[in-house]
Amino acid sequence: MMMYLLIVLLLVLLFLLVIPVTYAIFLKSWELTLTIRYFFGWYKKEKRWNFLEDDEVGSDDIEIGEYAEDTAEAVKETEHPSWVNQLVYAYRVGVFREIGKAFGRLWAHSKPRDGAIAGTFGTGDPALTGMIGGWCHAFLSHITRDMIWIYTERKNDIHGMIKGRVVPFYLLWIMIRFTVSSSVWKFIQYRKGKYHGRRKEKTRI
Repeated sequence: MMMYLLIVLLLVLLFLLVIPVTYAIFLKSWELTLTIRYFFGWYKKEKRWNFLEDDEVGSDDIEIGEYAEDTAEAVKETEHPSWVNQLVYAYRVGVFREIGKAFGRLWAHSKPRDGAIAGTFGTGDPALTGMIGGWCHAFLSHITRDMIWIYTERKNDIHGMIKGRVVPFYLLWIMIRFTVSSSVWKFIQYRKGKYHGRRKEKTRI
């Protein structure tokens, strides 16, 4: 009986994971609205941002004593490799290549499929405007082909909407495939100090 109940629960979980999550992004001048729908529209979540409003950014006060204690504890940890060594090792075993593959699969799956954005846009900084325009032309050319880029002044009267969908099961598969790859597994073992400790012992001999 318990086995049948477990199978039913797994099937229900699989059914929920294969239901696509649809998203829609509405743009109107400096206002952006994100709408997410799940389970055939039964669940709906909406969030708005206005990029003209200045948000107050608070700063966390850190006492010198606490910082000194944290630094001392970090220095005491000699069994694990440093951040520089971790970055070098990650590059050597191909972790960054696996990250690029994972992001490529994620973008190919979840990129906007429908919609159109039109209007004029400029940040006031020619370099930044050109960078944004290049990104849009490279990744969203079929949606932003009617955009007009202003490089000499700050202006934004864009309007439009883009739509897409994401399947949770495929996102889970991308994450599992990335985690179990040989490069990432070697890097995890290296962070734990496994290979680092062996290397130190060899150098001592």
